[in-house]
Amino acid sequence: MRATDLARLSEPYPEDVEPSIGAATEALGMEMPQCRVLETEILADLTDQPPYSIGWWAPGPGTARRILIADQLYCCVASVAGNMTEAALHWLEFLDASERESARFADAVQIENGRLTISAPRPRSPLDQLSGELVRIHYAGIIECIKKSGSYAVFFLNCGYHRRNTSTSSSF
Repeated sequence: MRATDLARLSEPYPEDVEPSIGAATEALGMEMPQCRVLETEILADLTDQPPYSIGWWAPGPGTARRILIADQLYCCVASVAGNMTEAALHWLEFLDASERESARFADAVQIENGRLTISAPRPRSPLDQLSGELVRIHYAGIIECIKKSGSYAVFFLNCGYHRRNTSTSSSF
């Protein structure tokens, strides 16, 4: 991770204030309040008394299915923030790896005697040799995390999760 990002994320919390659940994600710029609201609303709709699960869905799609679908819905929405936090961390590592790779190859292209020459620099260490892989794995990590979060969004839409009382529901 770049020194500037490490410094920003290493700033201590105020001594007299307990950090909120989202304090670390806020430091990454990933507050995601809509996900937290949706998670809270789904959890509030779950009931362990008949008709079980998200009760206002009853009688459809049947008790067992309703429990399974609601559980999956809650797990999906609860994991979106984690996936996006992981994507943000991959992004910071990607930026660091990209900057190191760029600096390593900064002088690879030169003009000598009016001719363009390209000469890849000799790796000075295993880290130099692995720098391209570090760029690639963090780039792929970003895409994978966003893809997982997007898959959950499709699940939400297919579930048709709508609160019964839309006046208390947030728009997403």
